Amino acid sequence: MELFEEIDAILIKNSSIPFIDENFFYFTGIEGMEESIAIITPDGIEIIAPLLEKRDGIIVYKSRKERDEILKKMLHGKKVGINGKAMVYEDYIHFKKMFDLVDVGKRLQMKRAIKSREEIKKIKKAVSITKEILKKIELEGRSERDVANEIKCMLAKKNAEEAFKTIVAFGKNSSMPH
Repeated sequence: MELFEEIDAILIKNSSIPFIDENFFYFTGIEGMEESIAIITPDGIEIIAPLLEKRDGIIVYKSRKERDEILKKMLHGKKVGINGKAMVYEDYIHFKKMFDLVDVGKRLQMKRAIKSREEIKKIKKAVSITKEILKKIELEGRSERDVANEIKCMLAKKNAEEAFKTIVAFGKNSSMPH
Protein backbone atom coordinates (compact mmCIF):
# COMPACT_ATOMS: atom_id res chain seq x y z
CA MET A 1 0.00 0.00 0.00
CA GLU A 2 1.30 3.45 -0.93
CA LEU A 3 1.93 5.94 1.87
CA PHE A 4 -0.78 8.35 0.66
CA GLU A 5 -3.27 5.78 -0.65
CA GLU A 6 -6.79 6.84 0.39
CA ILE A 7 -5.50 9.85 2.38
CA ASP A 8 -4.53 13.43 1.52
CA ALA A 9 -2.09 14.18 4.34
CA ILE A 10 -0.42 12.70 7.40
CA LEU A 11 -0.51 14.45 10.77
CA ILE A 12 2.31 13.46 13.12
CA LYS A 13 1.88 14.91 16.60
CA ASN A 14 4.55 15.14 19.26
CA SER A 15 3.14 15.50 22.74
CA SER A 16 5.30 16.02 25.82
CA ILE A 17 8.23 13.72 26.57
CA PRO A 18 8.03 10.68 26.67
CA PHE A 19 5.21 10.83 24.09
CA ILE A 20 7.36 11.85 21.14
CA ASP A 21 6.55 10.17 17.82
CA GLU A 22 9.81 8.93 16.24
CA ASN A 23 8.27 9.54 12.83
CA PHE A 24 8.45 13.28 13.51
CA PHE A 25 12.26 13.11 13.48
CA TYR A 26 12.30 10.66 10.57
CA PHE A 27 10.33 12.98 8.29
CA THR A 28 11.58 16.38 9.53
CA GLY A 29 15.11 15.72 10.78
CA ILE A 30 14.24 17.71 13.90
CA GLU A 31 14.46 16.12 17.36
CA GLY A 32 12.14 16.79 20.27
CA MET A 33 9.87 19.76 19.61
CA GLU A 34 7.22 18.97 22.19
CA GLU A 35 3.63 19.81 21.24
CA SER A 36 4.62 20.18 17.58
CA ILE A 37 2.92 18.79 14.50
CA ALA A 38 4.30 17.75 11.13
CA ILE A 39 1.83 17.81 8.25
CA ILE A 40 3.15 15.59 5.47
CA THR A 41 1.65 15.68 1.99
CA PRO A 42 2.89 14.39 -1.35
CA ASP A 43 4.05 17.99 -1.98
CA GLY A 44 6.13 18.41 1.19
CA ILE A 45 6.16 18.94 4.93
CA GLU A 46 4.88 21.79 7.09
CA ILE A 47 5.76 22.05 10.77
CA ILE A 48 3.44 23.72 13.25
CA ALA A 49 4.97 24.39 16.65
CA PRO A 50 4.51 26.42 19.84
CA LEU A 51 6.05 29.89 19.90
CA LEU A 52 8.94 28.58 22.04
CA GLU A 53 10.08 26.42 19.10
CA LYS A 54 10.13 29.34 16.64
CA ARG A 55 12.69 29.02 13.85
CA ASP A 56 12.84 29.55 10.10
CA GLY A 57 10.29 27.65 8.05
CA ILE A 58 8.07 26.75 11.00
CA ILE A 59 4.51 27.96 11.49
CA VAL A 60 4.10 28.96 15.14
CA TYR A 61 1.05 29.15 17.35
CA LYS A 62 0.42 30.83 20.70
CA SER A 63 -2.54 28.77 21.87
CA ARG A 64 -4.24 25.46 21.21
CA LYS A 65 -7.14 27.36 19.63
CA GLU A 66 -4.77 29.12 17.21
CA ARG A 67 -3.08 25.79 16.42
CA ASP A 68 -6.45 24.22 15.63
CA GLU A 69 -7.39 27.13 13.35
CA ILE A 70 -4.13 26.66 11.41
CA LEU A 71 -4.78 22.93 11.12
CA LYS A 72 -8.38 23.43 9.97
CA LYS A 73 -7.21 25.79 7.20
CA MET A 74 -4.54 23.33 6.06
CA LEU A 75 -6.57 20.13 6.31
CA HIS A 76 -10.20 21.19 5.78
CA GLY A 77 -12.12 18.47 3.96
CA LYS A 78 -9.10 16.18 3.74
CA LYS A 79 -8.70 12.60 4.85
CA VAL A 80 -5.85 12.66 7.38
CA GLY A 81 -3.49 9.82 8.28
CA ILE A 82 -2.20 9.49 11.83
CA ASN A 83 0.14 7.16 13.70
CA GLY A 84 -2.37 5.64 16.11
CA LYS A 85 0.27 3.84 18.19
CA ALA A 86 2.15 7.03 18.99
CA MET A 87 -0.69 9.53 19.35
CA VAL A 88 -1.96 10.03 22.88
CA TYR A 89 -5.65 9.25 23.29
CA GLU A 90 -6.61 12.82 24.22
CA ASP A 91 -5.11 14.12 20.94
CA TYR A 92 -6.81 11.35 18.96
CA ILE A 93 -10.23 12.26 20.39
CA HIS A 94 -9.57 15.97 19.75
CA PHE A 95 -8.45 15.52 16.13
CA LYS A 96 -11.21 12.97 15.43
CA LYS A 97 -13.73 15.78 16.00
CA MET A 98 -11.95 17.94 13.42
CA PHE A 99 -10.89 15.51 10.68
CA ASP A 100 -11.63 12.19 9.00
CA LEU A 101 -8.74 10.14 10.49
CA VAL A 102 -7.12 6.96 9.19
CA ASP A 103 -4.44 5.07 11.13
CA VAL A 104 -1.43 4.78 8.82
CA GLY A 105 1.01 3.61 11.50
CA LYS A 106 1.82 0.35 9.69
CA ARG A 107 2.48 2.26 6.45
CA LEU A 108 4.86 4.60 8.27
CA GLN A 109 6.60 1.58 9.80
CA MET A 110 7.02 -0.01 6.36
CA LYS A 111 8.33 3.24 4.86
CA ARG A 112 10.95 3.47 7.60
CA ALA A 113 11.91 -0.20 7.23
CA ILE A 114 13.03 0.28 3.63
CA LYS A 115 16.34 2.11 3.79
CA SER A 116 17.54 4.57 1.18
CA ARG A 117 21.13 4.57 -0.08
CA GLU A 118 21.83 7.57 2.15
CA GLU A 119 20.44 5.80 5.23
CA ILE A 120 22.48 2.67 4.48
CA LYS A 121 25.59 4.83 4.11
CA LYS A 122 24.91 6.45 7.51
CA ILE A 123 24.32 3.05 9.15
CA LYS A 124 27.60 1.71 7.78
CA LYS A 125 29.43 4.80 9.05
CA ALA A 126 27.85 4.38 12.50
CA VAL A 127 28.90 0.71 12.61
CA SER A 128 32.44 1.65 11.60
CA ILE A 129 32.70 4.34 14.30
CA THR A 130 31.25 1.97 16.91
CA LYS A 131 33.70 -0.81 16.06
CA GLU A 132 36.62 1.62 16.18
CA ILE A 133 35.58 2.93 19.60
CA LEU A 134 34.95 -0.53 21.06
CA LYS A 135 38.44 -1.68 20.02
CA LYS A 136 39.98 1.19 22.02
CA ILE A 137 37.98 0.79 25.24
CA GLU A 138 39.74 -0.70 28.27
CA LEU A 139 37.42 -2.40 30.76
CA GLU A 140 39.87 -3.62 33.40
CA GLY A 141 39.43 -1.90 36.76
CA ARG A 142 36.72 0.50 35.57
CA SER A 143 33.07 1.01 36.36
CA GLU A 144 30.35 0.61 33.76
CA ARG A 145 29.44 4.28 34.15
CA ASP A 146 33.05 5.32 33.51
CA VAL A 147 33.18 3.23 30.34
CA ALA A 148 29.84 4.66 29.16
CA ASN A 149 31.14 8.19 29.72
CA GLU A 150 34.30 7.43 27.76
CA ILE A 151 32.22 6.07 24.88
CA LYS A 152 30.18 9.31 24.87
CA CYS A 153 33.39 11.37 24.80
CA MET A 154 34.85 9.30 21.98
CA LEU A 155 31.63 9.68 19.98
CA ALA A 156 31.74 13.45 20.46
CA LYS A 157 35.37 13.57 19.26
CA LYS A 158 34.23 11.81 16.08
CA ASN A 159 31.37 14.30 15.66
CA ALA A 160 28.89 11.47 16.27
CA GLU A 161 26.07 11.09 18.75
CA GLU A 162 24.23 8.31 20.52
CA ALA A 163 21.26 6.75 18.75
CA PHE A 164 20.02 5.87 22.23
CA LYS A 165 21.39 6.02 25.77
CA THR A 166 24.64 4.06 25.95
CA ILE A 167 24.27 0.86 27.95
CA VAL A 168 27.44 -0.70 29.32
CA ALA A 169 27.13 -3.96 31.24
CA PHE A 170 29.95 -6.36 32.04
CA GLY A 171 30.94 -8.78 34.75
CA LYS A 172 28.14 -9.80 37.10
CA ASN A 173 25.77 -7.22 35.53
CA SER A 174 26.08 -8.35 31.92
CA SER A 175 22.95 -10.50 31.95
CA MET A 176 20.77 -7.59 33.16
CA PRO A 177 21.63 -4.52 31.05
CA HIS A 178 18.40 -2.67 31.82
